[in-house]
Formats: sequence, C-alpha cells, structure tokens
Amino acid sequence: MLNHKARSALLALTLAGSLAVPAAAADAQSAAQSTDLLTRGELLTMLYEQEGKPAVNYAMDYSDVDGTRTDAEAIRWAAGTGIAGGYGDGRFGPDDPVTREQTAVILYRYAQSHDQGFTGAWAFRLPYTDAADIGEYA
Repeated sequence: MLNHKARSALLALTLAGSLAVPAAAADAQSAAQSTDLLTRGELLTMLYEQEGKPAVNYAMDYSDVDGTRTDAEAIRWAAGTGIAGGYGDGRFGPDDPVTREQTAVILYRYAQSHDQGFTGAWAFRLPYTDAADIGEYA
C-alpha cells in the first residue's frame, strides 16, 4: 500500500511528464485502437482497493454500468467522491481504455481527496505536443 509521500511523488512525476503511465493512451483515438490498455474501470478498481474498498452510499445511474460488474462499486465510489465521472451523456465508459488526460485528472482528484496536490493559483508548462487538446474537464 502506498503511503502519502509515495502517492504524492507518483502524481507529481506523472503530471510533470517524467513518469509515463504505461497503461494510459496518449489520446482517445489511440486508446480506441488498442486492446491491451488499462480501462477506466480497472484504474478506478485499483484506487478503490488502495482505499480499502470503503462502503459507498451513492446512487449512480450510468447506462453502461450494471450493478453486477466487478468494477461497479469502484465506479460508484469514484463518482460519489468526485474522483471520476461519466461522459455527460449518461455513460461512464468502464471498458474504455483510460487516456493519459483522464489518468492525470483521476490521479489528481484522488490526491486532492487526501488533501494533496496543487492548491491556490498555480500553473506549469506542459511539454506535450498535444497540450492544446486538453479537454475542458481537465
């Protein structure tokens, strides 16, 4: 189990681009073309297990998340805590490969849930050639 310092270091390295998250695709197009990348549901399951599988009291209503899925409670936890959300059209996309952008947002929100991460006014340069394509949610 990672301690707070380890989680902070992992998040900082990932956001700074010094650590590539090998299971994250660079963008939605490359994610859609791959069959062996980490899915959104799998990433949330790892974080949910890291938290000790806490009890969840949140009514989620994603059309593509059946309550019998093995990752359903992890998705319910992530949605209830604000760590991850759906696409805005009633879907969550649990089987979609997680993109680099989604991974960064999810890890950052996870760090924030532990009172970590950047606070106040801050900015840093993103060295990625696709930085201009970052979605509004991120």
